[in-house]
Amino acid sequence: MRWTLIAATAFSLLAAAPAFAQGARTQSSSLPNASNEPISIEADRLEVRDREKIAVFAGSVVVNQGHTRMRASAMRVFYDGDVAPGAGGSSSSIRRIEASGPIVVNQPDQTATGDSATYDMATRTISLVGNVVLTQGRNVVRGPRLRIDMRTNQAFIEGGRVQGLLVPGEGAPQAPAPPSNRPQR
Repeated sequence: MRWTLIAATAFSLLAAAPAFAQGARTQSSSLPNASNEPISIEADRLEVRDREKIAVFAGSVVVNQGHTRMRASAMRVFYDGDVAPGAGGSSSSIRRIEASGPIVVNQPDQTATGDSATYDMATRTISLVGNVVLTQGRNVVRGPRLRIDMRTNQAFIEGGRVQGLLVPGEGAPQAPAPPSNRPQR
């Protein structure tokens, strides 16, 4: 059964690289790219520590891009450059993004949750850690940690026991029926 579950968090939203998990260790043939969609970030407050090159969004953080939404308690953006991303001014290069939770990432029919998340831009690796739950329809996969390698489009649920509930016909593209060998009338 093919899984298409959103597993990336605001890291992929900000880097315009959402990822899909397709089981405990899988490879996705096509990842949607919302890079042309605007990114909206809302939080109770924003603190920019330009000397440390960190922007901290805190309090009910909501990140939207296209049909994808991430919610977190806080999000820290580590950057290079003179001005923090989202704070106005010149653009910066993002090195790493960390979010503390609970983390909830939604798309219209998919949800990923966890306790914390990290996107490392140098390694192009996304990690969702702690009580990870991926759902699509009635399909559910649970595990301690989800790691996505954006270079290879591989997703790994690891760090302990993985549990899955897969409902036939739920959340996966339907395979075409095999051709019939009966003569046509």
